[in-house]
Amino acid sequence: MVTASPGALITVPITVSDTTGRGIISYDLNIDYNPAIVQPASPPFDQTGTLSSAMSITPNTSNPGHFILSAFQATDLVGSGTLLNLKFTVVGTPPQVSPLTFADYTDPGMGFHPGFQWNEGDPPALTANGSVTVTGPTPTGSPSATSTSTSTPTATPTAAGTPSVQFTSTTYTEDESQIATITISRTGNISGTSTVNFATSNGTATGGAACTSGVDYISVAQAVTFAPNVSAQAVNITICGDMIVEPAQTVNMTLTGADVGTPSTAVLNINDTANTYRAPGSICTNLGSPASPYPSTISVAGGPIQIGTLRVTLYDVIHTMPDNMDFLLVSPTGRQMILQGDAGGIVDLVNPVTITFSDSAGQVLPDSAPLTTGVFEPTTWQAGQANFPAPAPAGPYNEPGSTIGGTPSLMSVFGLSNANGNWSLYMRDDAGLSAPVAITGCVSGGWGIEFLPSTAAQASISGRVMTANGLGIRNARVVITGNSLNEPIVATTGSFGYFTFDGLQTGQTYVVTINSQRYTFSTPSRVISLVDNVVDFDFIAEPTE
Repeated sequence: MVTASPGALITVPITVSDTTGRGIISYDLNIDYNPAIVQPASPPFDQTGTLSSAMSITPNTSNPGHFILSAFQATDLVGSGTLLNLKFTVVGTPPQVSPLTFADYTDPGMGFHPGFQWNEGDPPALTANGSVTVTGPTPTGSPSATSTSTSTPTATPTAAGTPSVQFTSTTYTEDESQIATITISRTGNISGTSTVNFATSNGTATGGAACTSGVDYISVAQAVTFAPNVSAQAVNITICGDMIVEPAQTVNMTLTGADVGTPSTAVLNINDTANTYRAPGSICTNLGSPASPYPSTISVAGGPIQIGTLRVTLYDVIHTMPDNMDFLLVSPTGRQMILQGDAGGIVDLVNPVTITFSDSAGQVLPDSAPLTTGVFEPTTWQAGQANFPAPAPAGPYNEPGSTIGGTPSLMSVFGLSNANGNWSLYMRDDAGLSAPVAITGCVSGGWGIEFLPSTAAQASISGRVMTANGLGIRNARVVITGNSLNEPIVATTGSFGYFTFDGLQTGQTYVVTINSQRYTFSTPSRVISLVDNVVDFDFIAEPTE
């Protein structure tokens, strides 16, 4: 049980028994709470110093009353103790009580979220629930009964007579090729001058003195000085662009000095994007109108004569009514495709998200659930899109639909054409939904596009990992080896079990192997001599009793 006063920021640690040797690489959870009494803080979790410190964590707090979170890493968890710290703000009044309950939940988009689950359900998990009671002015806490998941608040008071300098968050996120602004605050007595040292170090990202080959960000080591009565300062970190498709990377950041408070460490997450060619200017629209500029263009020079693969990124997207946003991409040779149409529902997109479109994403944009930062296949949820206003080309358009791995795709529309020339992105608000407020939207950071050349020897293998009942198996590990590969390539299946290996050479023989923590396969390895693109290269698990 937790007791806290109105307005208090509380820390709720999830504690676990020994995870060593259990083969745990991921977990998913949903905690139900009363949103009239507590609200997830921003950011809603802190992984520093926990068993999840190296994990890639995706929170979802957009459904009131449901704290949804997924975590993954490539190596097994080791040890016991605090799995992750959750953060809540108390908004209720005494003597209200909010339960904190692990419970299965199906969201409005029909996505299922387990109360708590390791991997794909193996090993099994036992949980104990907690609660928050709103009481007097001083937050206090006591642990709940012995359990695998307990709620215990913590507090780190600062002496009123001394300054305290700390990060404003334990996690920050910025897109590849952008500049991350890290805000540092000073509290307590700020009447004098305070100086601390700020330094970066490599997490999974590699720092360097300049954005050269193999460098992901420019390393920073500098003093940060607060003049009298100044309470905030910022440090900028330049994130380098590249043409490598990779998962989110991390940069460790540390504050040192006599006046350093808590948190003194933080992590910068780098979101991978398409950034070889950029149009960084904002693209904005109003209800029922084309955007300004219309179109936004990128002039490509030095690109491949024949496109092998491409991907497109929309940076820092906001919109009052996301379902109204439509995007049409037109190539220099006049080929066209709708990247996004009627996705994201009616949830006001206040916090910017960055969306990358790629044929190999293995997921589509949601119909009614909130849009999130990530990589998605081009998606339209309503067939027969009306004509975009001139000067955009008239329809009919290549509409990708909402099926994972569906057609048309970026490759089927733009593949083998010449990348050089002017690419045009047309954004509109289709006025499909309205509300008694001003409806506006912007791609605040502009957009980017990048290509890989086509070769006669390039092909791909894609498929799905499924249960005997045809359900996708998440977090299965698929490995491909072959003489033409310098090292094995590893893919991890998404929520629906899909995987793709791109850029393979035809005329070569490959071995594809599947491994799952929970399921077994009668044929876990398959040999294929690659002649052309292969789809439906599926693995089906043995039936479970």
